[in-house]
Amino acid sequence: VATDRIILRLPLVGGIVQALATAEVAKNYRALYGAGADAGSTFSACAQAAGNRALRMALLRSRTLLESGTATAGNPDAPAITEALRATGYFPELALTIIGTGEASGGLVRALDSVARHYSVKAQERIAVFFAIFDKLIMIAVIAMVGAVALSMWLPIMIAEQNMHYYAMNQKRGFTLIEILGVLMIVGLLAAIAAPGIVQRYIAAQMKAEDQTLVLMQQDIVRSFDSEDLANTNIA
Repeated sequence: VATDRIILRLPLVGGIVQALATAEVAKNYRALYGAGADAGSTFSACAQAAGNRALRMALLRSRTLLESGTATAGNPDAPAITEALRATGYFPELALTIIGTGEASGGLVRALDSVARHYSVKAQERIAVFFAIFDKLIMIAVIAMVGAVALSMWLPIMIAEQNMHYYAMNQKRGFTLIEILGVLMIVGLLAAIAAPGIVQRYIAAQMKAEDQTLVLMQQDIVRSFDSEDLANTNIA
């Protein structure tokens, strides 16, 4: 369990696992809720389907809070299902806000559908980013290892050769292997330094996009609920 908890907190990898888990729970909850299952049974089923053991235990604890009514003890008017999910500590605030809006407006099914779709796409995007960064890190590591091996092999030879064929300072010469390897290692170091900044800019852009997505999803859920309410009024 401790290992699964650490995985959820890891940079990049934790975000991927969290997005996949959020999409899976939303999809399963939507299916069971649409079939008429009660909230406690739905939480239990979602917990059993969760691949992460830390998330599974958190969902089971939240089921207990939901059934006992303590999930909303501090705020009786708060959406109970949303607060129970928030109590796990593993679901993104964006997902909780969308689900809470749907639960409060009577559009929980649509909200869960929106969350499942949104985080399925987000998981795919994060996986693509992870492999893009991983590819660059592997390349840097390979360059560093090859440079270190080549340097350890050729350094004694180059020193001996330069001692044997020492020439005047004004004589033109090309770049030595040591100089080339040094440049490659410096380039690799600069790339390693620049990588975190690129990741931070990507995360900031994702947070801004999530804020915009939240507004659009909330508007869509409320608009859908108002349309259904108007249609029911006309029929009556």
